[in-house]
Amino acid sequence: SFSVYPNPASDVLYLDSPADLNSIRLFDLSGKMLKEIRVEGTQKHTIDLSGLHKGMYILKIETVRGDTKALKVLKN
Repeated sequence: SFSVYPNPASDVLYLDSPADLNSIRLFDLSGKMLKEIRVEGTQKHTIDLSGLHKGMYILKIETVRGDTKALKVLKN
């Protein structure tokens, strides 16, 4: 399974994946995409949250195999 930490996060969020990643997308709760990161071929990634307001966000992760996962992330 995917590991996202720390959650809640202040400025940086770390992501570990069991499979190579394809993309990471960050959405606000209204569904507006705030960030899209292409990360082809890696299982670890750092996501910068420093420019975002405090609150809840949805992180959508896609692997190169096409597996997807949506996780809630809290920004402090």
